[in-house]
Amino acid sequence: MRRSPFTALCSQLHRLASPPRADLHVHTTASDGEYTPSQVAALARDAGLAAVAVTDHDTLAGVPAATAAAASFRAPAVEVVPGVELTTD
Repeated sequence: MRRSPFTALCSQLHRLASPPRADLHVHTTASDGEYTPSQVAALARDAGLAAVAVTDHDTLAGVPAATAAAASFRAPAVEVVPGVELTTD
């Protein structure tokens, strides 16, 4: 069945009304955060986020676990964005 142009337009407008959201600065227990990387991914999913950046202090150690947890979720997917907060002098 072919969709009408009006239906396609309404679908596009609905996506604009609720754009994807992301949290681009989250620490895990790999540094000074309160939640494990797996918990961070689950909390992001539960909050309806499209993406979460794991940005621990001076380490990428939490990224693999967060990525693996997010990959195990059913749709909607949560993208894990690797990041790091570097200490400098």
